[in-house]
Amino acid sequence: MSFDTSKFEDWLRSGLNSVKESPIGNVVDNAVEGFYERLDRYRDPAGVNKVIKQNEFEVNLLILAAAVIKADKETSKFELDYVREFLLKNFDNQFIESKMYLLEKILVKKFNLKDVCAQIKRTKPHGVRLQLVQFLLHVADADLIIKGSELKVIQEIVQYFDISDKEYRTILAMFDTSDYVPPKTTKTSTPKNEKALAKNPYAVLDVDANASEEEVKDAYHTLAKKFHPDKVMHLGESVKNKARDSFQRIQDAYAAIKKMRGW
Repeated sequence: MSFDTSKFEDWLRSGLNSVKESPIGNVVDNAVEGFYERLDRYRDPAGVNKVIKQNEFEVNLLILAAAVIKADKETSKFELDYVREFLLKNFDNQFIESKMYLLEKILVKKFNLKDVCAQIKRTKPHGVRLQLVQFLLHVADADLIIKGSELKVIQEIVQYFDISDKEYRTILAMFDTSDYVPPKTTKTSTPKNEKALAKNPYAVLDVDANASEEEVKDAYHTLAKKFHPDKVMHLGESVKNKARDSFQRIQDAYAAIKKMRGW
């Protein structure tokens, strides 16, 4: 089936010229073999798009998703389908084929993940970066198992994003990570599934079961502030819903601990 490159160029032109001379722009240009040469010239003196634009954010998602998808040297149809459905739910579906075409091209190319993440870190607030990590875990989990190779790539991204160990452990506690043990010893064991999570609310707050009331409250308030849905209100409905879900899990964990302790 032939691909309509004119639509692809329209999608690129509508938000990506401003990141052309940057790590993200380089990934796109390498993936589509010089398509930028046929677009109108625009050089961002800083090398970074200072405004959060929808199309540029979508490309961020695609590049990071590609890094996770190819971590195990395989391309899972379930993971590709998850990315496709996520884009359809959250962004304009007019150029969905263009987006998936770009993802396929990025999957077979090498790129510097550290440089890409550094650019995203400069342009995206911390709350958005937390949601990006959760998105990547959902991508990895699309085929019903999060593999160690995928989580190692996600952990690299976490480090490049300057996300703390505590924040990462809270995110991990919401997923089945049975194929992977983080290199840093955690205070509590990570739940293997939703049932275990319900029995271990301490893992969500990343506190010891013997933590003091003040320590539990401090952990709750810190995480609730960082994972508050208001931090991603400018993004799509699915992103906001996942943020609300994470926020609710933190609240539920705190409520469960209070009930167990009779506060």
